[in-house]
Amino acid sequence: MLIAYFDKFGVEAVETMGEDLGPLPSRFTYIPIPESKSENIPSLDSLSPLELRILALCDGTRSLREIAQTLGMKFSEVKLIAENLPVRGYLREIKTKIKV
Repeated sequence: MLIAYFDKFGVEAVETMGEDLGPLPSRFTYIPIPESKSENIPSLDSLSPLELRILALCDGTRSLREIAQTLGMKFSEVKLIAENLPVRGYLREIKTKIKV
């Protein structure tokens, strides 16, 4: 059994009970959902070139792992940057899917 604890930014913690589920990181898919176009979106001038490249690939269907591969970056680096974009108003959320 897999128990996941979520906060508004995604998975906060994970516990396993019973059978071995294999490596947990590979079971998670994070999909950044862009903020819809509105007057509330902050100016893109406040983004670094790297943040802008990542945000440009956030279309609501690509996962953070796919974005990292496209940019030739480590997944952990892309995830760290993407996790700050909802707080700043650029992404609505980062959906977390778990393969069981």
